Amino acid sequence: MKKSTGELFELLKASPNVESYLQREADSLRVPALHELLESFLEQKQMKKSRCIAASGIQREYGYQIFSGKRMPERDKIVALCLAMRLSPEETDILLRAGAHHNLYPRSRRDSILINALLKGKTVMDVNGLLYEQGEKILE
Repeated sequence: MKKSTGELFELLKASPNVESYLQREADSLRVPALHELLESFLEQKQMKKSRCIAASGIQREYGYQIFSGKRMPERDKIVALCLAMRLSPEETDILLRAGAHHNLYPRSRRDSILINALLKGKTVMDVNGLLYEQGEKILE
């Protein structure tokens, strides 16, 4: 059974040394790669890769390279894929962290627009319209 972050933290605090903790919890410490998480979310949402890529506005070949793990996308590409899959802001943050990008930040005007769009199930085209209207950089 997969352990929660809280459980791992408690086990780490109780461990006599970090080496024994690392050895004992090795299976729980593996963080899935971005492309593995993307595949998992596609499966959860019962969505085809081709439909997701098309809805994201990402060039087809580049999208498939992201899903295969051959390319590490920019933050905006991950957000576009999340919008296409209709993920929540929390799910989007999981993918952003897996892609080595910062979480959505509600103090940022642009990120506030993105968070709202994720909450309301907006399309990439809708979001780009909102971003443009607000003088923010569109998702490219």
